[in-house]
Amino acid sequence: MSATIDKRLSGPSGGVRRARRHAEVMAYLRRVQKRRDFRLLDCSELSGIGGDPDDFYSGFHFKRADARRLIRAIVGAFPEAFGGETEPIAEGQ
Repeated sequence: MSATIDKRLSGPSGGVRRARRHAEVMAYLRRVQKRRDFRLLDCSELSGIGGDPDDFYSGFHFKRADARRLIRAIVGAFPEAFGGETEPIAEGQ
């Protein structure tokens, strides 16, 4: 899984560096994926999990609400890793 971070951490030129590095990492993982049996969940964009930038303690550590969104995304993408069909986590829990 590619991690979600708050883009406000990047600064004015950090976004370009981050985007370039993300592209490099994803390209590498796609190459490895051809040789190995794994699936990749790219959660590098906060919008990919329906996240809220205000739900971060810092640019890397998010609060309960975004953590739950991330867990939902992971379980939704890989239900078999969690015993098959799973019960959704209710909002606000």
